[in-house]
Amino acid sequence: MSEQITEQERLERRLTVDNAIATQQLDMGVVADLEAYARGELTLEQVRDSTLARERKRTIGDLTNLYNGIRPAYEAVGNVIGGLVLLTAWAYCSLRYGFLLGFGFGWVPAAILGFIATRLWPLFIVLLIVFWTPMFLICVGAATEIKSFFH
Repeated sequence: MSEQITEQERLERRLTVDNAIATQQLDMGVVADLEAYARGELTLEQVRDSTLARERKRTIGDLTNLYNGIRPAYEAVGNVIGGLVLLTAWAYCSLRYGFLLGFGFGWVPAAILGFIATRLWPLFIVLLIVFWTPMFLICVGAATEIKSFFH
């Protein structure tokens, strides 16, 4: 949508655009939009809308690239934690239910729990902290009381 502007307005816009380009680090799309604004081919609102849309696309792309960069480490940690959960759950089943049931069939629920832990390992870490921290503090408190009893 082209707007009719005077030559004086066109020169003022050209000066404004040149100053904006000189003082900012702008991508080529923004520069092209500002050039079109200076020629009177775009309104300032259209330039703003186009710039915001371009920025949204860039931000989404940055987040996607960030996730793709973190993904291998996330999966590696998840695999280690899932494996540890599987072995721990299988050992628990073996000790609790004996060799035939625990060792023989205990790997099935242990594998399911390990798979869930592989995907949701941050939640497992939070639960570990929430449930084991009070137990640790109770044990430390009990040890301190026993030590002070003998002194």
